[in-house]
Amino acid sequence: MPTRTIRFPPNQLKYACRICSNIAIQSHDKAILKNSLWLSLRLSVAVVVAVLSTCPIESVTVENVGASTLRSAVPWPKEPAVPPQIHGMADHLTLTPDERSWLASLPPIKLGVDPEWAPIAYLDANDRPSGIAADYLQHISASLGIRFAVAKTNSWAETLSRAQSGELDATVPVNTPVIRDGVLLYSVPFITLPDVIVTRPHVSPQGIIDLAGRRVAVSDPSELPATVRQQIPDAEIVVAASAHQAMNAVAEGRADAYVGNAAIVDFNIRNYFPGILKIASPADLDSRLSIAVNRRYERLIPLIDRALAAIPKREQQRIRSRWLWPRYSAGLPWKTFELVLLGTAIVLATITTAYVRLRREVRRRLAVEHELADQLSFREALMESLPYPLVAKDSANRYIALNHAYETAFSVKRDELIGKTTLDASPLDHQWNRRIHAMSERVQDQQQPHHAEVSLMDSDQKQRSWLYWMHPFQLPSGKPGGLLVTLVDVTTIRDAEQRARALDQRLRRVTAHLPAVVFELRRTPDGVLRFPYVGGNTHAMWDLDAQTMEDDALTVLSRVHPDDRPLIKSAVKHSALTMKRVSIDFRCLSHGCERWIHTEATPQTEHDGTIFWSGVWSDVTHIKAQAKELAHAKEAAELAAASKARFLATMSHEIRTPMNGIVGMLELLRHESLSLKQQRMLHMIGESAMTLMQILDDVLDFSKIDAGQLEIVNEPTDLRALLDGVSAVAGTLAHDKGLVVRNFVSHRLAAELEIDGLRLRQILFNLLSNAIKFTESGEVGIRVEIIDCRNACQRVRFTVHDTGIGITPAQLQCLFAPFTQADTSISRRFGGTGLGLAICKRLVELMQGSIRIESTPRIGTHVIVEFDLNVHLVARSTPVAGKQASTDLSDIALAAALRELLVPLGVVMTGDTSQADIRFVDECRLFEIRDDRLVIGLTDEPIPTGYEISPDGLCRLSHNPLTYAAVEALCLHTTAAPRFAEIDTRLPAVEYPSSGTRILVVDDHPINRLVIEAQLARLGYTAIAVSNGTDALHALDDSDIALVLSDCAMPDMDGYDLARRIRSREPRSRHIPILALTANALPDEAIRCAEAGMDGLIVKPTTLTVLREELARWIPASPCTTQTDAMRWFSPPVSPAERTHLPMLIRGFLVETAKDVAFLQAAVQSGDAVAAAEHIHRIVGASKLFGSDVLADAGERLSARLREDGMTGQEAALAVFFAQVEQLTTRLGTLMAAQRE
Repeated sequence: MPTRTIRFPPNQLKYACRICSNIAIQSHDKAILKNSLWLSLRLSVAVVVAVLSTCPIESVTVENVGASTLRSAVPWPKEPAVPPQIHGMADHLTLTPDERSWLASLPPIKLGVDPEWAPIAYLDANDRPSGIAADYLQHISASLGIRFAVAKTNSWAETLSRAQSGELDATVPVNTPVIRDGVLLYSVPFITLPDVIVTRPHVSPQGIIDLAGRRVAVSDPSELPATVRQQIPDAEIVVAASAHQAMNAVAEGRADAYVGNAAIVDFNIRNYFPGILKIASPADLDSRLSIAVNRRYERLIPLIDRALAAIPKREQQRIRSRWLWPRYSAGLPWKTFELVLLGTAIVLATITTAYVRLRREVRRRLAVEHELADQLSFREALMESLPYPLVAKDSANRYIALNHAYETAFSVKRDELIGKTTLDASPLDHQWNRRIHAMSERVQDQQQPHHAEVSLMDSDQKQRSWLYWMHPFQLPSGKPGGLLVTLVDVTTIRDAEQRARALDQRLRRVTAHLPAVVFELRRTPDGVLRFPYVGGNTHAMWDLDAQTMEDDALTVLSRVHPDDRPLIKSAVKHSALTMKRVSIDFRCLSHGCERWIHTEATPQTEHDGTIFWSGVWSDVTHIKAQAKELAHAKEAAELAAASKARFLATMSHEIRTPMNGIVGMLELLRHESLSLKQQRMLHMIGESAMTLMQILDDVLDFSKIDAGQLEIVNEPTDLRALLDGVSAVAGTLAHDKGLVVRNFVSHRLAAELEIDGLRLRQILFNLLSNAIKFTESGEVGIRVEIIDCRNACQRVRFTVHDTGIGITPAQLQCLFAPFTQADTSISRRFGGTGLGLAICKRLVELMQGSIRIESTPRIGTHVIVEFDLNVHLVARSTPVAGKQASTDLSDIALAAALRELLVPLGVVMTGDTSQADIRFVDECRLFEIRDDRLVIGLTDEPIPTGYEISPDGLCRLSHNPLTYAAVEALCLHTTAAPRFAEIDTRLPAVEYPSSGTRILVVDDHPINRLVIEAQLARLGYTAIAVSNGTDALHALDDSDIALVLSDCAMPDMDGYDLARRIRSREPRSRHIPILALTANALPDEAIRCAEAGMDGLIVKPTTLTVLREELARWIPASPCTTQTDAMRWFSPPVSPAERTHLPMLIRGFLVETAKDVAFLQAAVQSGDAVAAAEHIHRIVGASKLFGSDVLADAGERLSARLREDGMTGQEAALAVFFAQVEQLTTRLGTLMAAQRE
């Protein structure tokens, strides 16, 4: 085989040896490197082979290979170790006749080969053995004349298993085991290869020991796992089926490293894992590959050994070069190279040793110099960092160092002082230079520190106080080295001390005349108390001077009242434990009398455990006296309040009891046939009764407010509808006096705001009623404006205005006081209790609002109420949204007010009357305009519903007052659905309770008994009336009573006791409802009745409607009598009290119902069953006010069916409902017309 020469420069020879440890230097049989030689090669074998195989050998240098890529050291492959006894047979093989005969008699040897261990051994595409082992087997077969029959296996594990079970005669290649198992016999190794460690590129173990605790993969299940475990017992050994699978586990991260044969590793890295895996380092293990033979062919082993030894060296080199890499030869013999290398090493070692020692000495000297420089730099930095002037002097008192603070403090330069004494340099005035020099010499002589306080001039020529510290130091030899001088500026401290002394003197002068005494109390850890400071007029409070109190704390305690001393001690102890503020009152004996002292003191602690309190003593004797007087006054006020409450309860009961008879009788009389004169007299009686009831309600409301028992409940409220209702009710009173009602509502007002609508209605109605009362001519009205709008909140202003008598500024001062009017003449002229405005003011304040009055005598009054309200609903969608409207009115203010009502409806205002869907004109022009569009004439004539539509289609809108509901109803007229076909609208019969239902009435007042009996009879019940509780108990024993109506205030046995007696004796199987019938309208009455066992409460006076609804809750349905007359189907409230406001109630109902009917028709047309059910529910709720139970029942059933089943099949029921509503509104209109006549 031809050899090639590599020429390396002499200085690169050692690097070449490190690159490839198996290169032969010269062409002879012995390798240049022994097995025992180990060179640290920092380049993977794969890189070396690749470089050497692609580059001309003559040009290979360390630089070609790339020393920066050196990664590992692999001394392989090694020469086969030939035993000495057969080494002489290496040139040829001689067999005896007996051996030849035995070999010829052998059958084909069944051979097992590792199928995938390239390049050592593997099966090629034709399942024939290939690789290094196959070449050696060919030589053995040729030398011994034996034949091999290859037995194909799928893995090396299967091959070993079949070999150990005896199925195979021979196996190759096998790693020679250290311990023989007795089944297989092994030849001498035909090749020895090193084991290496394979890892991923970022991992670099230096040896197998570095794999401790890691996951290590191996592919030789026979010997290698045990060998690796001996080296690294705590590693996790992962045995793979093949080397390729093991290295793949490393590449995928399932193992940290792989230990295996270098040739196998090199082959797999180059072919399958280039750039993915690397040879990290040698494993310090060898793979000694042999041929294993079954023990039955034991005689074959020596022959195989001799055949291996007989293979020529050149042939062995050829086999290795073919499968591993080519071998190279150089012209220098190994021995010569060894001597040269040794000499060179000695010379280099000597030079290196000398160089290292020299470098070490240089580094040591440099380190010392750097350390010294660092110390000097540190000393300089330390001196400069100190804010105090610092000076160093030598033993001769010469300046050797000073810092910048010294230069700045005394306006000197460093260069002017260094090397000079204080006398020579004269940094200060002459006197201080001599004094400081003398101090320095004394310290140098005595070698003792010295300090003093001196007063020197600074650079600004200001006198400053300095603490002058001098400290001597010695040299390492023990001789005096000099001294260090430090100066601390204490000018600020001395100034502060002087100011503190001045302040203390000033404080003592000031506090000496104060009504309070300031003090500091200090308690030591052993419990001793003393006053370090006491200031103030101590003599007036304690009859002691401050100095006495500071000298002896027990003197102060002796002046404390004996009963209060434990209180003080307990307070101090508790404050010391909890560190909380002391705040107590105690008595002291001073100047022969008892005084009350209030103490406020705050504790603090010091580091030694001492606690001190800083506090103040205040003389509160007069406050205690006032508190005592206030307690007496409070007690008297509470007695007065209790008396007031008893008076109100008595008044309410005593007034409401006869009122019950009056109102009840009036309600019964309305069902009788009366002449017109009698009806007018009945109306006057009813109006008087309502006035009296309003006075009583005002007094009770004011009492509730005064007692804090009135609750404000904010709910979503439609203020436009609320204003319409107030205007409709109060408008009748205004119209009776010939007044005009003018309203204005801003379009910016939200659709719903959160407010207590009941109380707001009460406020506005009261204010508007006052305006009507005190206005003889002109107009009244309410104006609603939005002052501010932000963050879903609107500030709403309500202005109630009139053109009445006005109020003077002097009268305004007391106008909101209860039971007060502007003057007595007004009270005589207009009447009233003077509670209205007081109640309004209290209600507004409870609702977090404000109220004020602006008035001019004989001009008019404006009452302004403002609230901040949360927006619940900004706007509603209406069927008329998008319609266009024009206002062609002569009254500009009226046109503006009308536009403010149209905008929230979604109506678009236009100035072009030809484009308008709705036109608003003066009433006088209504007959002049002939147009297919809706034309609405505005009139100042009061209309009960606020609007009317004549049979010929003319629409009139009243602006006296102008209401949102009326405007909306007329606009909806443009979208109204056609009427349903004429159907049978005869009203069904109405069922009333049978007269057999018995109710027990218990009342000591005969008139009340008579009224209740008549009312119950009117409602179809049978009344059993008794005058006391005893008779009531007997009546319960003798009669079948369905319900008990009992007065609460009765002699002997009141209603509460009667209820308790009934409950105690009634059987468990039967519960008799008991309703209280009382004139006490105070809030706690309902609670008292419930505690007594009553089921409900009816306040006198009561009406038929209230009585009927309350009884219907407790008496179950029973066989009824039938009445079909119209008054049974429609029974509006017509008590004298209600008759007064009946036109207003009917007007409001007609307006709201017209609006709801329009919405209902729109919902029916669009098929919206849910919306239709909602509007039917609204109509039903309003109709109950007039006792229309039949309409209510039919509407509720229809609403429920719409919610459940939708519109399908409800056409007939809807038509009946529309007809019933129309008949009810017709009857109400007729009744209202009769009332007005």
